[in-house]
Amino acid sequence: MGALSNRSLMAGLAGSIGLAALYALIVGGASGSLRHLAEQAGSDWYLLLPLALGFGLQVSLMVELRKRHRLQAA
Repeated sequence: MGALSNRSLMAGLAGSIGLAALYALIVGGASGSLRHLAEQAGSDWYLLLPLALGFGLQVSLMVELRKRHRLQAA
């Protein structure tokens, strides 16, 4: 069993960043204030960080498993 490929890691990083950007878009858009967004993210960072990292990990594992499945099928 090898390590995750760079493609899988980049996909996971993109997933984490994408989820954080979606959060910022929704909270910032709903409140209309960057100050409120900063306050909200600052008060909930301990919830947001594991959520974004966990989502990125899931994306990374999905990409890696799909790659390995295609290689095994070939």
